[in-house]
Amino acid sequence: MLRACLKAAFLLLMLAASALRAEPASVARVALAVGEATRVNAAGRAEPLRLGVQLSDGDRIITGKDAIAILVFSDQGRVSLRADTELIIHRYKIDPAGADTRLELELVRGAMRQISGDAARLQPERYRLNTPVAAIGVRGTDFLAKFAGGAMETLVHEGMIVVSPSGASCAAAGCGQPVTLSASDAGHYLRVLSSGEVERRAIDAEDVERLFGIRLVGGARGAPGVVFVAGGGSDAFRSLNGRDGWMGNGSDLASDQFPDLSSLPQSPPPAPGTALPTQLVWGRFSNVDQLPMQLPVAFALASQGRHVTVGELGRYVLWRDDPSGRLDPGLSGQVQFNLAAAEAVFSGAAGISEAQVRAASLAVDFDRSAFGAGVTVSHASTGDVAFSVNGRINNEGMFWAGNGAERVAGALSRDGREAGYLFTKEHAQGTFRGVTLWNAR
Repeated sequence: MLRACLKAAFLLLMLAASALRAEPASVARVALAVGEATRVNAAGRAEPLRLGVQLSDGDRIITGKDAIAILVFSDQGRVSLRADTELIIHRYKIDPAGADTRLELELVRGAMRQISGDAARLQPERYRLNTPVAAIGVRGTDFLAKFAGGAMETLVHEGMIVVSPSGASCAAAGCGQPVTLSASDAGHYLRVLSSGEVERRAIDAEDVERLFGIRLVGGARGAPGVVFVAGGGSDAFRSLNGRDGWMGNGSDLASDQFPDLSSLPQSPPPAPGTALPTQLVWGRFSNVDQLPMQLPVAFALASQGRHVTVGELGRYVLWRDDPSGRLDPGLSGQVQFNLAAAEAVFSGAAGISEAQVRAASLAVDFDRSAFGAGVTVSHASTGDVAFSVNGRINNEGMFWAGNGAERVAGALSRDGREAGYLFTKEHAQGTFRGVTLWNAR
């Protein structure tokens, strides 16, 4: 009897040890997951990607058309994945002695932002991001990469990368030497074709948003503050200089030739009881509960049956009831909007506090795919502060414009009768941030 018990106990111990060995070590965690995204482990088992999920070697992360995700690795490296992106964590092993450190990722498709962690900064030669046509090595770096349409495009925000063409046709024909790109090459990015040809192209801040779907703001370590445009952005903004993805039948407009819609009079704050849009809803990220704002509703409520349009990481997202994704092609002429709701906060030396939206405006020219917006905000530390912007609208009804000091990003409902936009305004005393909702007049 005793022998049988001991044998059973030994078997249970062996099974437990086997289970522990079978569970792969965690190399990263999910710090943000918005929209439909999936984790497929090395054994092929798929599960929804959720906040806090631990990731291991061999995991494949796939984001859907309305999704974004941020992964934080064990050495504090960060990867931000855009919509319609697929990334494989082949191996992320950190050897404290440095001899066996291996950091190997693969971008199968889509767009991402990589911020190097401590291991890659200490041993950059151990890091490698593979794509179907090129491999990227880093030198203490924050960079963007995108693979679509048979080409890889990459831009450096901080540090330097080394790009080595590696496509199948490249391997057959033989390719040239690796190409470097650094933050000192401001205004340029690299495009690598499957043939191995490497093109160095000019780019400005607005084009970065259109090409990669994300605006680079502030320091490399700060995810909050980054404005993103979701939906089919990778298709809607696939051309830097042409009109691919833009709606309307007007002639092309340079950035300084938009119709000046921002000079229209601003609307005062809406009267109590003003009807809110029903097709657009602001939703919160988990940590935005700390902000003194009521307009963004709980994430679960905002996301139900809706799709992500624009947002600011770590703060709020504008969700839209829009299954088709495209604006009504019959929309035409200029339309002015009435302010239905607005809230703002001010971040200064004393922390975050409520600010007042004194007035705001929004006008759209559907014939020329253009918009104008303006906001007047106020805080005890600053008094009244006003700004205005002009920009373009794409064929999915999403729009944004601005510069390092002020910006607006928003979306229209498919029928063009409702709108919402977020805004930020830098001031010597701090930063204004806010959200708005609109109804067409």
